[in-house]
Amino acid sequence: MEGTEQPARALSPISGTPVPPPRWKKGESGNPGGLPKGFRKVTVAYRELDDTPGKSLAAIIAAFKAKRGVELCGADHRAIAMFKSAWNEESRNQVTAAKEITDRTEGTVAQNIVAESRSFVVEVPVRLEDAATWMERFAPADALPEAEAEASEP
Repeated sequence: MEGTEQPARALSPISGTPVPPPRWKKGESGNPGGLPKGFRKVTVAYRELDDTPGKSLAAIIAAFKAKRGVELCGADHRAIAMFKSAWNEESRNQVTAAKEITDRTEGTVAQNIVAESRSFVVEVPVRLEDAATWMERFAPADALPEAEAEASEP
């Protein structure tokens, strides 16, 4: 049958096999949200953990786990580890962990930066044959050697 032929597909330059048709229409993204379905951001876990009431770190973590009501994901575990580090007074990372949590939940603190800018224009003279020619054309009068200064006077 003549009308049932499919158009020939382009061949891959690497393997030489036909290139499969695209999965999405032109201009349509295959992942419009940018993240997998059900993906939980660690910032959300930080906020929820930070808002969980409790008298001790252990009580806060227990209440957080109970409130989640589902199996904890990687973001939850990272948030818990960071909170433990921020609460541990013996940890060298206590300040770093607290800063990470604060920056993620409240945003980074604005920093004022004062900068001065200066620009210079350097004009490079034309290339000359020797230093004496350069001195004659470009050097200030008081930079000339004494012998040349005396010779130039009438």
